[in-house]
Amino acid sequence: MPATTTDKPLHLAEFPRYTDVGGACAALLARGCIDISWGQDACPSFANAEQTVRIFVDYADPADREDPDLQAQRFGISLLDDYGTVRDDVLATDDIADVFAYLDSHAARVLTWPLWMRTPIRSTAEAEACIRAMHDDGALFHLDDDPASIVETASGAPTFLREQVPYVSHRQQEIREHTDGDPHEYCVFLTMRPDSWWHLDDALARFCYSRLTREQRECLDDPTRREEALEMLDHLQARCLGQDGASFVDSVRNELDGDWR
Repeated sequence: MPATTTDKPLHLAEFPRYTDVGGACAALLARGCIDISWGQDACPSFANAEQTVRIFVDYADPADREDPDLQAQRFGISLLDDYGTVRDDVLATDDIADVFAYLDSHAARVLTWPLWMRTPIRSTAEAEACIRAMHDDGALFHLDDDPASIVETASGAPTFLREQVPYVSHRQQEIREHTDGDPHEYCVFLTMRPDSWWHLDDALARFCYSRLTREQRECLDDPTRREEALEMLDHLQARCLGQDGASFVDSVRNELDGDWR
C-alpha cells in the first residue's frame, strides 16, 4: 500500500473526490479499524486489527462509483490472506449497521478458536509451539499448501472454516519467517519427538552446563541454530536413555565436539 505524505486520512489522500457520507469511514476508524485504502482500488477500504478482514466503503452516490450501472451495495466485507489479497467475499450491504454486526460477531467467534490460530508468532520458540499445538489439534498440514484447499479425506469437509483461513495463513507465513529448512521436514521432526523429550533443554541447562565448555554452551544458547541443536539432542536420545548422569553429560560433550560444529 502506498504511503501518503499529507495530513489527510489515507482514504481521502488516495481518493480526493471521496466524501464520507454518513460518517462510515470515521466510524470504522473509531472502532479500531485500520485505513488500508489504495488508489488503484475502486473505493476506500479498511481492515480489522488483525488485518484478516477487509471492509470496502464505496461512494454513497452510485453515479460516483467505478461502474454506475452495476447494482452493487455500498459496503462489502472480504477475507484477506497474509499478503493482503482478497480471498473470499462474505458480506454485501447498504447498511453500515450490518457491517458492525458482522465485525462484532466475527470477533466473538475468533475468541472461540484455538489459541495457536489467533496468536501472532514472533520467535522460533513460538513457531515451534504453534506447530506442536496444530499437531495436537489434528490441524497440522503441509505448510507449502494453501490452507483453504485442505480437506479431510474421509468426509470431504474443510479442515478450516473460511473465516479461519486468513488466520491460519498468517500463522503459516510467520512459521516460515521464524524457522529454517523444508517446512514439511521441520514439522515431522518437531511432532515425532516424545513429549518427555521437550524437557531436555531445561535439564541440559540445570545439569550439563557446568561440564560443558563455554563454546558449547554458546552453541546451545544460539537461537539461530535452534533446529540444529534439536537435531543433535534427538541423536542423543537413544544413547542417553538408561545411562547415569555422568555418562549422559559425556554423551552431550562428545556429540558437541564431534558432529555439532
